[in-house]
Amino acid sequence: MLQQSLKSQISLMKGQKAAGKLHRWSGAHSRALYRVMRALSSLGIFSEDEAGNFHMTQLARLLRTGTDSLAGYAIMVGEPWSWSVEGDLLYSVKTGKPAFKHVHGMDVHDYMNLNMEVTKQFNEAMTSFSSHELEPVINAYDFSQFKTVVDVGGGHGALLAEILKSNTQMQGKLFDLRAADEAAISIMERQGVKNRCELIPGNFFDSVPKGADAYILKRVIHDWDDDNAVAILKVCHKAMSAKSNLLIIERVIPKGNEPSFGKLVDISMLTLSGGLERSESEFGMIFERAGFKITNIIPTMCPLSIIEAMPVY
Repeated sequence: MLQQSLKSQISLMKGQKAAGKLHRWSGAHSRALYRVMRALSSLGIFSEDEAGNFHMTQLARLLRTGTDSLAGYAIMVGEPWSWSVEGDLLYSVKTGKPAFKHVHGMDVHDYMNLNMEVTKQFNEAMTSFSSHELEPVINAYDFSQFKTVVDVGGGHGALLAEILKSNTQMQGKLFDLRAADEAAISIMERQGVKNRCELIPGNFFDSVPKGADAYILKRVIHDWDDDNAVAILKVCHKAMSAKSNLLIIERVIPKGNEPSFGKLVDISMLTLSGGLERSESEFGMIFERAGFKITNIIPTMCPLSIIEAMPVY
C-alpha cells in the first residue's frame, strides 16, 4: 500500500513537494522518507531546494506512470521476491544454478504461475522496458516485407501492436501463455489493430503457430540456458517454412573489456532463471544446434540488436 501511494504521488508531482506532504499522503514516516528522498536527490533522481522541497528531474519522470515510464521495472526490482534472489548471488556463483529456486523453493516460472500478482509485476516491468525499445527496433528493420508475423512469448503484445500499426497489410499472432488476457486485448484495441491480431494462448516448448513469414522472439531466449533455448528454437524451426525468417531481439554482449550494461543484466539472469545474455559466438552455437543460420545482426538505437536467421534443412 505504501509503495502504491508513493508511486501515485510521484506520478502527480508537478513543481515542488515537501517530504512532509508526501509522508501524509503515503503513510510513510516523515523523517525516514525525507532521508530517502535526500539520498535520491544526491543521485539526481530528485532535486532538493534550500526550503526542503523536492523537485522532479528527468530521472524522476521515468518513475511516473504513463508513456515512457520505467515505474513497472523499478517496482519489480524493489519487491522482496526479486531482491532476495539477487542477495543470494554467492549460491549461483558456487553452483552455477539460479538462486531463485534456492530462495523460493521452486523455479521462477512455477513461482509466477502460482502468484498472479508477481506475474502482473513482471509483465508490467517488461512492458515498461518495451516502451523505450519499440521505436528503435521498428526503425532499424524493414518489417513491411512480411504478410504474417508471430510474436512468440510476446507478453502483452506491445511490440507486435506497434509493428502491425506501422504495416497495415500485415496480420499478426500473439503467442504466449496468457496471450488473451485483458492487458493484451487493451493494447491491441488502443493501437487499433485488434482485428488484425489473433491472440493465441500456448506454451512455446510444445508448439507455435505454423506457416508465418516471420517469427519474433524479443527478450525470450535470454531467459533460458542453452539446452532450453535450443529446445524453443527447434519448436520454431518445426513451424517455419524454408522461406520464413527468425528474428531474435536481444542484447549481444561485446567482446573483451568493453563496458556493457548487458554484462550486469547477465548476472541477474544467472540468479533469476539460469538464463544468460549471449555474445555473437554464443548465439551462433545455439542457432546451429537448433538448425538455423544467422544471416545478419542489426544494431538498434537501444541496447537490443535484431538477430536475423533462416532455417537450414
